[in-house]
Amino acid sequence: MKVKRALLLIAVFLVSFTLSLYITFPVERIVKNLMVEKGLNPVGVGFNRFPPEITVRELPLSSITLKNVVIKPVGLKEFSLSGDLCGGKVELRFNYPVSRLNFELSSLLIGKCSLRLPVNLSGKVNGKGFLNFRGRDITGGKGKADLSEVAVKNVNFGIFSFKELRLGDGELHYTVSSRNYLKLKGNLTGRDGDVSVRGSLSYNPKDYRSSYLNLQFSVKMK
Repeated sequence: MKVKRALLLIAVFLVSFTLSLYITFPVERIVKNLMVEKGLNPVGVGFNRFPPEITVRELPLSSITLKNVVIKPVGLKEFSLSGDLCGGKVELRFNYPVSRLNFELSSLLIGKCSLRLPVNLSGKVNGKGFLNFRGRDITGGKGKADLSEVAVKNVNFGIFSFKELRLGDGELHYTVSSRNYLKLKGNLTGRDGDVSVRGSLSYNPKDYRSSYLNLQFSVKMK
């Protein structure tokens, strides 16, 4: 009887100690330091212990910012990430260390993304796809973005100028054809013209902000 009582007291102590350690452990600071080591600059990192999830108020990514980020476990080695991006939603699912990343985009507004484009572009984006990784390198993947209500404002072609060109709806596909190299192709069909896009994205695993995007457009006016 005394042995059972002693074992019970030890078990209660271990559970209480584990819970106390979990509640007081500075997870926020550790997560922020890990993100900074990866070249990210999160703002407002928090940690909800029950159920466990990490929150980030703002996460700048090059010229765009992911807001109201929530990261939580969905398995022993799998995590989900959701957040607000460009007036819409983005959801990611990945394992750690990352070898595969699945994503889904919902109602992103192109006009609310701070993209460095030579024209004023508007429209809506939905899409999904995946990427495979080996270390920092992209080794495979494919996906599609559905584009709707795409329009370009204040366009100039030599002596011709247009206040707005409505290019309508279409889609953009990507396929990883070799290590860190993605092929892109797409099309749009609208009231004022048809557009086809061909190009590539060369991803820089050492600094994603130095990745190179090369696109060629073919426009047929109506």
